[in-house]
Amino acid sequence: MMKRVAKIFCALLFVWSCGTAQILPESSTQNKKALKKFNEAIAAMGIKSPEEILKLVNEAIQKDPKYIDALMFKGDILEDMKQMDSAIASVERVLMINPDFPMAYYRLGQMQTAAGNFEKARAVLEKFLTYPKILEPRYNTAKALLARANFGITAMKNPVQFEPENLGPNINTSYKDYFPSFTVDGKQMIFDRNVNGNEEFYISQVDGKTFTPGKILPPPMNSNERQSYPSFTADGKFVFFARFTDGGGSNCDIWFSFLNGTVWSTPKNLGTPINTIGWESQPCISADGRTLYFISNRGGSSDIYVSKFNGKWSTPVSLGPNINSTGDEQAPFIHPDGKTLYFSSNGRIGIGEYDIYMSRLGKDGKWVEAVNMGYPLNSLKDERSMIVAANGIDGYITTDNLKGFGDWDIYKFTVDPAYRPQQVTYVKGTIVDDKTNKPVDALIEVLDLSTKESYYISHSNALSGQFFACLPTGSNCMFKVQGEGYLFYTQNYSFPNSNSVQKPEQLSIRLQKLEKGSILTLNNVFFEIDKFDLKPESFTELDLVVELLKRNPKLKVELGGHTDSIGSKLLNKILSTNRAKAVYDYLVSKAIPATQLTHKGYGDTAPFTTNKTEEGRKLNRRTEMKVTGVE
Repeated sequence: MMKRVAKIFCALLFVWSCGTAQILPESSTQNKKALKKFNEAIAAMGIKSPEEILKLVNEAIQKDPKYIDALMFKGDILEDMKQMDSAIASVERVLMINPDFPMAYYRLGQMQTAAGNFEKARAVLEKFLTYPKILEPRYNTAKALLARANFGITAMKNPVQFEPENLGPNINTSYKDYFPSFTVDGKQMIFDRNVNGNEEFYISQVDGKTFTPGKILPPPMNSNERQSYPSFTADGKFVFFARFTDGGGSNCDIWFSFLNGTVWSTPKNLGTPINTIGWESQPCISADGRTLYFISNRGGSSDIYVSKFNGKWSTPVSLGPNINSTGDEQAPFIHPDGKTLYFSSNGRIGIGEYDIYMSRLGKDGKWVEAVNMGYPLNSLKDERSMIVAANGIDGYITTDNLKGFGDWDIYKFTVDPAYRPQQVTYVKGTIVDDKTNKPVDALIEVLDLSTKESYYISHSNALSGQFFACLPTGSNCMFKVQGEGYLFYTQNYSFPNSNSVQKPEQLSIRLQKLEKGSILTLNNVFFEIDKFDLKPESFTELDLVVELLKRNPKLKVELGGHTDSIGSKLLNKILSTNRAKAVYDYLVSKAIPATQLTHKGYGDTAPFTTNKTEEGRKLNRRTEMKVTGVE
């Protein structure tokens, strides 16, 4: 009630000031009975209901039908009671009485904009701005409203694709259901349910369009504290979320939990530098789990910040003016492509108070100016959060603006092509011991072959050996896999544009134990044809050999060079020997003791496969590392 009263009282002050510094036109009354009722209405603020106050104001207007202050006040009360058409009619009546009353144009501009009558809003706002000596705050607000009206006119004439479908009673209830987060394969959804102020996480299994009934997550994910905004890493192994740290909701921090086999760990506070004594909330973790976007009020208003993980979280940095505004930003969502950001804001030109916006990461590493996602996705009311599935087509929006199950519901829709992210695929792999077939806990890194950009760094599941890596389609990548007590694994893969999250790549990676006789083919060691100078692109893999040998100083290896059967056997022997020696020299230059190394050229005497095909000959031209001793 106090908020409503404050709004009405401020609006009344605006009437008296007229929003300008000029001599005021007459807006009061000479009718003492009308003035008495009006004063009674003013005195009733904060004591009586809006309906009772409106009755007193109507009685004042009955006493003097041309009582401008009373008509303006009536419009404020009706607007607050969400009777917008009647509110507009009351203020329009003022202009019929006095067509030169500036504040009526201003208030009509506000009301018509809120009602979505953008053409009418533009007309009255342009009229208001013609008056001289408008006070700066009113002038700035009127200019912002005019920009919103112009945007709304264009947006409504050019609607975007938006046909929302309620996820149904398995997910949505009469309570608040919101803020969904999916694993990258789309098979699990965690969402938040608020039952009378008690926020808890629920999980649903997803099969196509079917969602199983949401089940409350057991402790430790849920607690006696309020928590919201869950955000998964692509592999579903980590979840970040916001938790109110004082019970009352005046302070909020970001927490995380990880999947230990099949059990979620006890959540931990991320601590500094992510969390402060202020408000940190609404986290969104990148697909690889190494970049965190979140909301913080450390700068005054609620802005989007980003922190990167490289052994520890970096000092958070604001995303800058192309994303953050003078208003408040909410609900950042970074798509698995790592380059498309969606968020809500009330500080940019839009249709409602809060609209959904999108930005893309430029080649220079900076975010481009955010764009409004259009009408009717953005409505006259508030749109507070939206996410887009890994397939780039399915969007999920949380809103109470549609006819749902009684409060905030989650809806699915097809994202308009203009606002879709880059197409991605994911690799679903398993890492096992080459001899026992048992799962291996290993570190996996996926690098872009041309830029060396890291797309993914994570560990396989210790119990299953499984991992998920989200990658752009059309990419050429190198996989690096390292397990304690194992030879590392590297391999290059191409992911054509035909790949998608509906058609993922399936990999089975077998690691060899660090034991005598184990042989590792160095797939990313390259030489020019008929030469033995190492190409620079070989150094990434050879540095892994350096790391392995330094970590295991008692390990002894033979570096073997192999050729195909084309040409002279003697020349092939010499070439393979020189190539093995080139690798040997590189490792020695990196401070690997020569006592750990030997080298040998095999020529074409030990083919890996047939030399009768070009593909076979390519495989036979290789460099190997054989374990000759493990002390």
